[in-house]
Amino acid sequence: MVNDIAIKLVDINNIDVLQEFVKNIGNSVKSFRYFSTRPLTIISNHLVTIVALYNNTPVGYGHLDKEGNVIWLGIAVSENNKGKGIGKLIMNYLIDYADAHSINEVCLSVDTENHVAIGMYKNFDFQDFKKLENNNAILMKRKKR
Repeated sequence: MVNDIAIKLVDINNIDVLQEFVKNIGNSVKSFRYFSTRPLTIISNHLVTIVALYNNTPVGYGHLDKEGNVIWLGIAVSENNKGKGIGKLIMNYLIDYADAHSINEVCLSVDTENHVAIGMYKNFDFQDFKKLENNNAILMKRKKR
């Protein structure tokens, strides 16, 4: 399946593909709450926003977002498409983008119970740097080599 995935850049002009992803994310919304507190138009502030498409259907999402001096990585794969390599494909794209644009440090937040995601992030050289006790999350950071 992963060989049949296309990565599409998303901006305000084609935000409908992002709306479709968010609508069909399923239970993945429990661990990816980014759009539960933000309008979709927040992507106008992102450095890059992508969706992963399988047969023209959005099955994954990723972004790099600048907040102050911090670059945040966000990623989600729809419930029915987890475990198929889509997350790794999105991570490769975002890390390659960061490296190509001389972004020296990328941070992310992940639920402490999301062991699969934590393992994947560690494979991309992210390391824990802070535990958030109040919401059971870990902040992770990757420094460019």
